[in-house]
Amino acid sequence: MTVSDAITRAALERKESRGAQFREDYPNRDEQFDKVNTVISKTEDGLMEITLEPLPEMPDYLKQVIEENR
Repeated sequence: MTVSDAITRAALERKESRGAQFREDYPNRDEQFDKVNTVISKTEDGLMEITLEPLPEMPDYLKQVIEENR
């Protein structure tokens, strides 16, 4: 149940629709989520804590691979 709870909380935190996740209350994509990971961790008292952590910048070699395959 812990994993199911974490997945549900992460989905609720993303107030947008994208890919397989569609929300009637947030039908549009939110560019804020392009640059962050939703991280769920358990606190010492057993509660789940949600944080949005910035993604590191993509390395140049990966940018090049993506550009070459467009």
